[in-house]
Amino acid sequence: MDGGTSGGTHRPGLPVLVFDDHPDTAALLVEVLTEEGLAAVASTSPVEVLGRLGREAFSLVLADYLIGTPEESEELAGRLLELATPTPVGCISAWEVPERLQRAYAFVINKPLSIERLVS
Repeated sequence: MDGGTSGGTHRPGLPVLVFDDHPDTAALLVEVLTEEGLAAVASTSPVEVLGRLGREAFSLVLADYLIGTPEESEELAGRLLELATPTPVGCISAWEVPERLQRAYAFVINKPLSIERLVS
């Protein structure tokens, strides 16, 4: 996969948190992961996802990058990565992710993506 590595530790048995501001995309990703035998839940709101990271445990976070303006997206990504620690965070984006964030994510997958690539 593309991107850097994260110091996160995979935590089997916990659900994957999918964060995308488009409800249809979030629901589709949850459906695909569930069909692959993983527990998955979705958040579509930045406030909701940050709150969930503060009170729930996940095996992995899959997060869209461009939520709002580029500046807002970069700030949100930084907060999400910080709150998710030690959980690995993967980025799925159709937009260019800044280099420093690419290194902070466990991986970066560019949209459009294939189901096989997502599952791997």
